[in-house]
Amino acid sequence: MRDVKEPEIRRAEIMDAAMLLFIEQGYTNTTTQDIVDKVNISRGLLYYHFKNKEDILYCLVEQYSDKLLKDIHVIVYDEDKTAIEKIRAFIDATIISSENISAEGTVLQRTVDLKENQYMIDNLKKDSVFGEPFLLPEESQHYYVCAKSETKVLFIAYEHVIKRCENACKFHSQLVSNLLQMIALRASQQASRIYVLSRNSIRKKIMTYLNSIAAEKQTKTVILPMSYTTLAEYLSVDRSAMMRELKNLADEGIIERDGKKLRILD
Repeated sequence: MRDVKEPEIRRAEIMDAAMLLFIEQGYTNTTTQDIVDKVNISRGLLYYHFKNKEDILYCLVEQYSDKLLKDIHVIVYDEDKTAIEKIRAFIDATIISSENISAEGTVLQRTVDLKENQYMIDNLKKDSVFGEPFLLPEESQHYYVCAKSETKVLFIAYEHVIKRCENACKFHSQLVSNLLQMIALRASQQASRIYVLSRNSIRKKIMTYLNSIAAEKQTKTVILPMSYTTLAEYLSVDRSAMMRELKNLADEGIIERDGKKLRILD
């Protein structure tokens, strides 16, 4: 007799099985057939819930990121904490010590670190700030920043941010205030980014991204802030496939496209 379950329960079972397989044999060595066999379902049922193995990975990352995003939101809007306390709480929430790394967290980190799974976090411009979650020197944390041209970078020492200025000058207070605002903005941006990446098709990723910009600018006309090549990297999709989907969206009357200028029609 066929084992019929609610979609949410079946979806959770597939994700749990995939996670166990990723832990046991690695993401690269795990196939969709392995997952099908683990859950004891048909391939058609797996593809009903997920487009492919990468889609399962995105959903797992989103699931494990959700708690962090909620914690950050609570910290940012906690009126009882001072600016310094909020920064310390934010750092504590985002820096994971070696003692607290779970098997699930480890396998997700290793999978995301694979070259084929790397994606662009942000496209930085002049005067942009990066690395603010990694102020504490105790832990060895890293991510990669690639400069497309000769670039000057100003490093701000941990001590200058977290400790009070001896002269109690207004500039130090302004520095802490600005940093806190950037942390809040970055948390919001990362929440939006995770939502875009978790969409299970190129079309949904494109439309989610365009709609987010349109909502922010309060207009249906969107001027892309980056090249199409960079956009493909940002959405973590193949550029050729993305351009085909943009053409399909235009042909179907969902968007109009003129270079980097796009208008949402539907």
